[in-house]
Amino acid sequence: MDDTFTSCYTVTNFESRTARNGHHYLRLMLENAYESATANCWHGSYIGPESFSIGDIVRISGRRKILDFRELVDIHQASLLKPRGEDVIISIPRSTAPNPNDLVQLISIAKSIGSGPLKEFIFEAFGDQMFAQAFISLPASQNHHHHHPGGLLRHSLECVETVQSCVRQKDHRDIATVAALFHDAGKVLTMKSNGKTPLGYMVDHDSLTLECLSGPLANLDTSWPDAGIALRHIWTCRSRRRWGFAARTYLADVVQLADRISAETDAEQQAFAELPSWRNHAMHPVSEQRFWRPAGNLSETFEPEVVMQENVQHG
Repeated sequence: MDDTFTSCYTVTNFESRTARNGHHYLRLMLENAYESATANCWHGSYIGPESFSIGDIVRISGRRKILDFRELVDIHQASLLKPRGEDVIISIPRSTAPNPNDLVQLISIAKSIGSGPLKEFIFEAFGDQMFAQAFISLPASQNHHHHHPGGLLRHSLECVETVQSCVRQKDHRDIATVAALFHDAGKVLTMKSNGKTPLGYMVDHDSLTLECLSGPLANLDTSWPDAGIALRHIWTCRSRRRWGFAARTYLADVVQLADRISAETDAEQQAFAELPSWRNHAMHPVSEQRFWRPAGNLSETFEPEVVMQENVQHG
């Protein structure tokens, strides 16, 4: 195997080493959204920094090779960088995402956006490393749907899948995609891995979405003002009683519907997870929400469920 490539990574470890032939080199442990890599910087054939810090983001050019049945990378050139564009997501170490495949799907969604301003909106949001780490690792709820590590990202991706299948006009689909992706962004301030933050006990996450995304929104106001208005409207018309505005675009309805579909589907799956396939009724183990699902094909053999009824009087 012999493959030359260029990509960006996060440095997860590094050390100076001496080979058996006496040559000095740097050993780097690198990681991005797609892979982990072990890389060597050989003095004399390498151009770049002579030392690194854990957490540095680097762009490398090198060649892959197999040595003693291990894949290694010989780095020819490396440079430290402040990531821009899609590199802000690509450089996120996959080990920090509870489900690394969700991180890859996030990159695909960002690339699918046709609007330059909205694509930059996504990249700017995830350019905030604290926001990015919270968004990809936190649960979506404390006790209800997607209440597992990485649940917030999984729920957001499911919402995107729904709106992209419902909205046909390209510009509208791009707006709906970004709205769905970040509709729960306020949860990075209200949720933590094992419950709520102090702020989360006092302020609803919906009230914090605009605060979390204030920087990207300010830039969007310059590059595509109507998209900024649309996103703010979609995120704040969820409750007419609270915000004073009913939805004035079908995009808000689509995003809200996608949110409900994702949340209820996951909660239902949790409720039925430990039950046989023929069971029609179930209760969520934490929230105690009750669910019913239709029976399968009548031609299939299954044991009907007996539903207990209390206080039934027979005439």
